[in-house]
Formats: sequence, C-alpha cells, structure tokens
Amino acid sequence: MMFQTAHIIWIVISLIVIVVGVVLCRYLRPPMKLMLKICLAISVVSEVIKFFSVSQIVPMIDRFKANEDGSIDFVYRGDYIAALGPEHLPFEMCSLQIFFMALCLIVENEKVKRFLYVMMFATGIGGIIAIPLASLSVEYNSFSEYMLAPRVWQFFLYHSMICVLSIYIGLSKETNIVFSDLKTAIIGAFAFDIPTFYLNGVLSEKVYVDNKIVGVTHNINFFSSYHNPLGLVLTEKWEWIVYICIRDVVLVGLMTLLFVIFCKIIKKKY
Repeated sequence: MMFQTAHIIWIVISLIVIVVGVVLCRYLRPPMKLMLKICLAISVVSEVIKFFSVSQIVPMIDRFKANEDGSIDFVYRGDYIAALGPEHLPFEMCSLQIFFMALCLIVENEKVKRFLYVMMFATGIGGIIAIPLASLSVEYNSFSEYMLAPRVWQFFLYHSMICVLSIYIGLSKETNIVFSDLKTAIIGAFAFDIPTFYLNGVLSEKVYVDNKIVGVTHNINFFSSYHNPLGLVLTEKWEWIVYICIRDVVLVGLMTLLFVIFCKIIKKKY
C-alpha cells in the first residue's frame, strides 16, 4: 500500500509538472529549436542519472564450473566493471525521443524534420501512459526510498517533460501538425513497434540444450512486447500474431483519437 501511495503522489506531481509546463510554453512560446535544445539537455542529464542508478560494479569472471552438489565456483580475473542489463538501452519509445530531438536539431531536410515532429507529437505523449504504469516500486524497500531515489525522480520527470514537448509540438504553429499527418504517424509507429518482437527475442538470455533453445532466464520487454499490459500468457505463434494485430489496431485507434482531439477540436478553439 505504501508504494501505491508513493506512486499516486508521483502521478499527481507528474500531472502538475505537465500542466505547468504546457501553460508556460503557451505563454512564453519559445522557438521550437530552443525548446528542443532545452529538452535534449534535460534528456542527456536524465540518461546519465539513469545509468548511475541502474548500473552495478561487478567483478569480471574468467570462467565458472558447476559442482556435483549443484553449487557453482567462479574464477575471477581481479578487475571490475560497471555493468547493466540490455533492458536499459534507450530503445523504448519514450527513450527514442532523445534521438528524435537530436536528429531534429541536426538535419537540414525539412521533410525529415517534419517526420520527426510528427513522431515526437504522436509518440511522446504516450509518456502519460507510462507514468501510471511505472513498475519501479519493486526496486525499493521503503516509502521514503521510493520518494527520494534519483532513479524515480528521473523516470517521472523525464516522462513529464516529453509529454510537455509532445503537447507543445501538437499546438505549435511552427510545426503545424495537421490531421493528414496521422498516416505518417501510424506508419512510423508500426516501423518502430513491430521490430521490437525481434529485438526482444535476440537480446533475451536463452538456455540451450543440444543447441536448441529450451527457455530464457532473463527476457527483455521493449514496447511491452513480451509482458503485455493485460497479463496474457501467449504460448503459440498464432497467438502472438493475433496479439500483434490487436496491438496495431489499438495503436491506430489511439493515434486517430489523439489527432482528432488536437487537430479537429483543440486547434479550432485556439
């Protein structure tokens, strides 16, 4: 219950940050290039905090052997390294916003820039979904630790920031997002979503018997491809194909709703 309370507090804090951020952006109307520079700088700091929060200093192991009693003996090299799992790579859609921002500041081609703006608008706002679904509580032992940990601050404030950026892009006359950009957003989202099933399968740590995969000991879950939000257990290939199709239908529906809200309702009022 204490972690549920802490999570609720962070959800409220995040919503306040988003509302205040959007109001300030609408009032100050910073140029999009300046907005991207500020958000990119915050993102880089965020990733540094994330790295130092999740990495562990561990010894280098030369080899190991299993004993008859089931115990394992390790032979250490004597040196240490900062290590972290592949699940911390910036391949989630929210983390990909960092690359979108950087590319948008670098590229000169206006068509590429427009594609990046559309993708940041359509996918960055998904941070609103990530905030209530955060599962960071499993990493902490107390309410105060959860509330004060730099990793928790980094997670909620970063996702709040990309939501502010996404909303500002959607409202800005400089980017001029229109309803016809929906097609580009859907194609782009598919292009990033579907390969995650391949990426998760490759990066997961597999167990082999006679050169055949019999299971995994640690799986990767970019885009919630493996651990779906509904908790469904999928055991057959056809079930995974159906799951992918359902994901894509839901994705199209949510993006269409987003563009209707911004392009057909909000922009007409402002």
